[in-house]
Amino acid sequence: MVQVCYNLNEPYLPLKANANGDQFKLYINDTGLLCCSYGFETKLAVLNDTITGNARVGIYENAISECLIKRGYSLYYYKPDSVHEIEFFIERSGAVIPIEVKAGNRSTPSLNQYIARYL
Repeated sequence: MVQVCYNLNEPYLPLKANANGDQFKLYINDTGLLCCSYGFETKLAVLNDTITGNARVGIYENAISECLIKRGYSLYYYKPDSVHEIEFFIERSGAVIPIEVKAGNRSTPSLNQYIARYL
């Protein structure tokens, strides 16, 4: 029914070894069911691309988590402080790949901080 996304202590390989088992987020396996749980008006707003606020971001994150799981990736995120968060990290070809989810055309301070510190 749900997938667990663990917070990373540090974004290094292997991600599983750097995961904090006490800090996690849950994502529903089916984004369509998530939208249905919000009610008809929310489903309509998603279809018309008029949804706003935290629900929009949550639905986008859930959709990305569903895609990653279906591609065989485990879910991890990185929240080094109370301001910054990168929604997903995956391991691919021996590298750590950050995936920041934005529900609009906004700046990416969390990704910029990650790049400056780790790349």
